Amino acid sequence: TLATIEALLAADPMERTAIIFVGRSLAAEGFGESSLYDAHYQRRFRGRDGL
Repeated sequence: TLATIEALLAADPMERTAIIFVGRSLAAEGFGESSLYDAHYQRRFRGRDGL
């Protein structure tokens, strides 16, 4: 929990960067998936045909 995370990390430190997500966004529903890795996504500038 957030109440114990400081003590847990003090006892067993992380060696790399960590992102800790909290809040209502973890239960989010009804949104589209990211196109970041979609090979068929037509980007506005980079990788467009004819440019």
